[in-house]
Amino acid sequence: NMHNITCSIDDLSSFGNAETIILDDLCKASLDKRRLQNVTGVRVESNVMFHLKELSLRKNNLVYLDVEVLSGMPPIESLSLAENNIELLSPGLLASIHTLHHIDLSYNSLGLMSTRNETKFRELMKPLFNLVNINLANNMLSYLPSDFFSNNNRLEVIDLSGNILTQINFFISSGALFKRLDVTRNEIVLIDTSSIHNLELMFRNNNGTVDLRGNPLSCKDCSSLGTVSWIVAHNKPISQIKNLMCTNSDGKHSTIDEDSVSHVQSVCNRPRTIAVWCISGILVVIVVVRKY
Repeated sequence: NMHNITCSIDDLSSFGNAETIILDDLCKASLDKRRLQNVTGVRVESNVMFHLKELSLRKNNLVYLDVEVLSGMPPIESLSLAENNIELLSPGLLASIHTLHHIDLSYNSLGLMSTRNETKFRELMKPLFNLVNINLANNMLSYLPSDFFSNNNRLEVIDLSGNILTQINFFISSGALFKRLDVTRNEIVLIDTSSIHNLELMFRNNNGTVDLRGNPLSCKDCSSLGTVSWIVAHNKPISQIKNLMCTNSDGKHSTIDEDSVSHVQSVCNRPRTIAVWCISGILVVIVVVRKY
């Protein structure tokens, strides 16, 4: 635990004119997990004008970044913390680099943070008012809070591929600016009414798209009628819809199209059809018995 720290970065003056710094894989030889826990009140000071725009810290095993920086960070626009096995990332750290346009947090373990540190996770993106592109792929995320992106009014691209989301239970507030939501390779079987509402808000007044490929979508029973009907009716904003598959009542994969809707509708109608035939058969038997 460390509090109220002042750090000088003047020793890094040789990098003052660098716009891109790549510090990837510096800890490859060590399997130790880097843990910075409960570090608060950090102030960064320098007499050097830094021109840094892009910083990459991939593959450094930075598991815990529980750090609050109050001031002094260079105005970075792009940050990669990918492939660090991150289990906790403090909103207080991201607040110090609110100039970020792009952040890559892919291939970490933020799903653990979402359950163990729910309050901090909910606030994680709140300081990033200028964020345009975020990559949260492959983080074992099973859900996102509904207001997770509520302060990110400039967002254009969200990559959530390779997680374990079952619904799209978050809303996107960037309106006409939004372009693409990638939720490929998640665990979406059915799209509930809340997710449909969020997607329709996302599509409104923009050319935004959603990519649903690689999810175990169902078209096998009556419960999936709303999902396949909605997908077919909104084919324009759904990326690669011709390659979007579902599992039908025969256990086979089929393309989601009008035929899929008809198939599910016929499955829904099957009990009624059977009931009608049964009643008809009984009536015929009764008529025949009375006749003879």
